[in-house]
Amino acid sequence: MKVYSYSRLVLKTLFKIQTLIYTFIPFQTGQSELFLDVQHAPRVSLPERREVREGENVEVTCKVEANPVPTRVQWLKEGEPEFVQVTDQS
Repeated sequence: MKVYSYSRLVLKTLFKIQTLIYTFIPFQTGQSELFLDVQHAPRVSLPERREVREGENVEVTCKVEANPVPTRVQWLKEGEPEFVQVTDQS
């Protein structure tokens, strides 16, 4: 006759910092691990405003934090629907 025992871990309101390995160690036996991968929507950071002189070059860096990681980033220019720049993230 097999006897089973159950244990439950409840994690409420998960955040991305909780993406890690949880280890279950029952008394007097081995252990098991569970990798918990918390997925979240993209969070975008970029400068609010930049001033440059006419004729200067400018580079704007956009930081996207998400899980899963986005595979493409698309830049658009207001008022110019034909301006589209796509960056593949590989």
